[in-house]
Amino acid sequence: MGLGEGPILKKSVDLAVRHPDINFIANDLHRIDAQDFDHYLRRIEVRYRPKNLTFATGMHAAEAVSKEAPNSLDHVYAHFLLKNMPRAEREELYTELQRAMRPRAQLKIVENKHYEKPRLRELAAHGFGVTSRPATTKEAMKLGTESAEAQAKQWAYIKATENKKLIMDKLFTPWWERVRKKLAENGETPETIELIHKEAEHNFLSHDPPFVVITATKARERKTQ
Repeated sequence: MGLGEGPILKKSVDLAVRHPDINFIANDLHRIDAQDFDHYLRRIEVRYRPKNLTFATGMHAAEAVSKEAPNSLDHVYAHFLLKNMPRAEREELYTELQRAMRPRAQLKIVENKHYEKPRLRELAAHGFGVTSRPATTKEAMKLGTESAEAQAKQWAYIKATENKKLIMDKLFTPWWERVRKKLAENGETPETIELIHKEAEHNFLSHDPPFVVITATKARERKTQ
């Protein structure tokens, strides 16, 4: 199941065409534009709508997951989605995922590196086993989602810019003003906002990989005596 797939559900379509024996579910907050969707199918030379792809569009991610049966999802991914969600919506999503995912199923999250610590903390608090690793712009380009491709291009430019004053004055400062306001509106605590600020400044100025891949695993069901 792909969450926050984008208007043409690009990655889910590609996966459904490549793996016709596996069922996929594609979610996005916006309703699918049938004309754009069909145009993308023609672009990749596919003349049919994949029968193994179910649309869960026009709804938030948590609502889409809530429609799935308990212990039914084998794998879920979300690329650059969680950073845009209010904290209460993320918590609702984690609760629904714990219900709908099979034991040992994995949620794969790709985010900007500066969101890593808050995400690991909140996922662990909701009962997931969590691991993480850095990811480069080249890796992001290969993910196959529109959001990942846009982020990869943006961060490739930032990482290639050697003028640190330019980065801080023209890129980081106006970006942070927008993000700080949005984080507060989304219900993040002052401590979390300060942590993201510190991590983001490092991310903008360093040559370290700008993204993180987080794997959140649902625990095995305990056998009752």
